[in-house]
Amino acid sequence: MNVGTAIKDLVKGMLANVHTCMPGKIISYDPTKQKASIKPLLKRTYIDGQEMPFPVITEVPVVFPRAGSAGLILPVNPGDFVLLLFSERTMDQWLSKGTEATTLVERQFSINDAIAIPGLFPFTESGISTGNADVELVFNNQKIIIKANGNIELGVGTLRALIDERIQAAFNGHGHEYVSPGGPAITSTPTNDGIPPLIIPHTLSLGTGLLQTPVTTSKVKAL
Repeated sequence: MNVGTAIKDLVKGMLANVHTCMPGKIISYDPTKQKASIKPLLKRTYIDGQEMPFPVITEVPVVFPRAGSAGLILPVNPGDFVLLLFSERTMDQWLSKGTEATTLVERQFSINDAIAIPGLFPFTESGISTGNADVELVFNNQKIIIKANGNIELGVGTLRALIDERIQAAFNGHGHEYVSPGGPAITSTPTNDGIPPLIIPHTLSLGTGLLQTPVTTSKVKAL
């Protein structure tokens, strides 16, 4: 064996223990700590052709979009696919203390320092998006779609709301009478365009309380 081949084999051997990213599958999940046990879905292949699966990785932090007290949290279940990323240094101390941490020099890009991001799927899985022009929030069979024209669709039945031009035309400038809790019988003033008057139920909830101050006229305008 010449020197060039020996160096090449040495580099290959060293890179075999450098992990960057790979697909994985959730085995179990703790939503209170957002950590999981995950099975890597790629195998290690040796020079002689032998294949060796990676073991299940435990205590893997699962990452969602979050900043402070705001975030988007997804339901995670066994069998879900994730993208596994591997830290260039040990994360044990940082995960347990949340402060600047000391790392182990001999442990770099280790299989034990994985981070999981949900959302990676093989091409054999059908997508849940209806296209590439709108913003969609999907859960089971329900969707909230923000259309490219500004309309918002709620649910499979495509209930248009909030920014629909027809809602603007129907409600802008119309005054409707109603009574607050404890007031007299509900009355209303008919409109000239045939649109039914807006009636506020006797138990209308506003935020965490009930409407307390009597008010006789309300104007509703779509933004």
